[in-house]
Amino acid sequence: MSRSHVRSRLNTIPQQAFFLHGTVRLNANPEGNAPDKVLIEALQAVNLWSYLESRGGLDADMSEDIFSHGQQQLCCLARALCKRCSILIMDEATSR
Repeated sequence: MSRSHVRSRLNTIPQQAFFLHGTVRLNANPEGNAPDKVLIEALQAVNLWSYLESRGGLDADMSEDIFSHGQQQLCCLARALCKRCSILIMDEATSR
């Protein structure tokens, strides 16, 4: 099995959130393969869409101060919801 095939089946939610320089759209779907409707639905599912919509929606710039720590984790969860995969790995999912 190729590495790219294995990677396509894995999804992770890290304990320490990370973001790319760019828009909410880029960070919710770095692969660029999900339609905006899916991104918005994922952000609605984690209760971030109304907050982001008032700041520019999917085109809002992802600066370090846009989210609180908890919102950063929710954004990572929304990113995971946007990616179809077989295995989800959560780093220290039960930590405080």
